[in-house]
Amino acid sequence: MKLIFLDCDGVINSHGTFVSHKNDTNLDVWPIDEKLLANVQKIVEATGAKIVISSDWKRRTKSYERIVSACQPWGEVIGRTPRLDGEPRHEEISRAFLEQGIKPEDVTYAVIDDTTHAGGPHPFFQTTMRSGLTEAIADEVITHLGRE
Repeated sequence: MKLIFLDCDGVINSHGTFVSHKNDTNLDVWPIDEKLLANVQKIVEATGAKIVISSDWKRRTKSYERIVSACQPWGEVIGRTPRLDGEPRHEEISRAFLEQGIKPEDVTYAVIDDTTHAGGPHPFFQTTMRSGLTEAIADEVITHLGRE
């Protein structure tokens, strides 16, 4: 099994995404940059990885539903990491493995996030809020996960 632990802000959107949506008055959820989302699609299609949402978007039903829907045509979101208030994201990822009874060494996975503390002991691919998930980082993730 291959997994992607996916953050959203700074991965599938960037500072430019927010600037381009600054006049939107009906934003129930944060915007998604389709070009950046296409880089997630590229990873999923190349590797066959399933997606676990590790972003704070998991906390709001509309945001979570939005990312699941955006990925649905080409990928499968199989869940979200648990919410552990006050704990770094890598602890939430470790807890997700524990709750599912999966040993991290038994799967190939990648954490894609713009937050420096997100990776911890996990294979971590850092994006930035400035550029989001670039093609170059997507290619690194594909190399790490291995092609299908």
